[in-house]
Amino acid sequence: MLYTERVEAIWVDTDDALLTWCERLADQPRIAVDTEANSMFAYHEQICLVQVSTPEVDLLVDPLAVDLAPLGRVLEDASVQKVMHGADYDVLIFKRRQNVGISNLFDTMLAARVLGWPKCGLASLLDEHFGFKANKAFQRYDWGQRPLSDAAFDYARFDTHYLLALCDIQSEALDAGPHRELFDRACVRQTAVVPRERPFDPDGYWKMKGARDLDEPGRAVLKALYAWREKKAAALDRPPFRVLPELAMISVARSRPGSRGGLAVLKGMPKPVARRDGPELLALIADAAATPCPQPKRPPVDKARVERIDKLKAWRKAEASRLGVDPEIVLDRASLMAVADGGIEALPTWERDRYGDALAASLA
Repeated sequence: MLYTERVEAIWVDTDDALLTWCERLADQPRIAVDTEANSMFAYHEQICLVQVSTPEVDLLVDPLAVDLAPLGRVLEDASVQKVMHGADYDVLIFKRRQNVGISNLFDTMLAARVLGWPKCGLASLLDEHFGFKANKAFQRYDWGQRPLSDAAFDYARFDTHYLLALCDIQSEALDAGPHRELFDRACVRQTAVVPRERPFDPDGYWKMKGARDLDEPGRAVLKALYAWREKKAAALDRPPFRVLPELAMISVARSRPGSRGGLAVLKGMPKPVARRDGPELLALIADAAATPCPQPKRPPVDKARVERIDKLKAWRKAEASRLGVDPEIVLDRASLMAVADGGIEALPTWERDRYGDALAASLA
């Protein structure tokens, strides 16, 4: 059967069904995998859909209804190759939300970059190689809603439906070229990424466009609004930008209205927010405007570290140019920073053996 033939698509939303399918998946030499999350719609992101394809079936697994543990065991099974496209986010969210790693990865985006293909996005690759045109309207879809529409269901299944066939095309090209080992190592690095918690920074407001043009009372109001928005977003389980846009926050900090009517007419202010939270925001504005708020202090710059990073980036760029690949294929950002902070010994063995002398020379 050709991978490109339209095979059955099955919705999996019971634990018994998932367990049965995972027993079959464990016997496959490889499977295609993708995820859909709701980070654009929730403060606490969730995996809302997992797509898994074999040559015979497209599975759409509902993590909101089932325990993903059986699928996690398949993802961690090194005897089953996982074919994914741009797997960095998928690897991170599986580790962060399920404590599950992914082993034996073939990343079709990395393959496209190693092969020097001009277009590496999945939609472009599917169009070029299979004549399939993805519906871009679903790139910002809320995958946490149920039921999924028929159009969303079809969009999701085709994220993995062609990946095994694409893997065949790319594997043949990689085997015929000089950089197969380089690609394999890039995939290993992709599976090794580590989720890092980003604690709330109360001075993060300073990065907003327009924040540095405010007077001190305006700065104090913006800082208070920034903390208020974060707390509200966590309570409502919404992304902060969906609670209060930055444009509205800057508008409030500049004008500091004293009435709900004045709040409601500000540029960027959502009317439901002005109506529902108006009294609370007006009290916050009055209190904050009377509170001293010096500019946040920037941490001192480690000039020696910056110089090391610049030298490493220059070496990486030159090496990538010599090989004809993307610089991130040579060394990803995490590896480069590890060398800048910990020296050559911070690299895994393969990278250290291949690049160690050249990196040491670049830093000398």
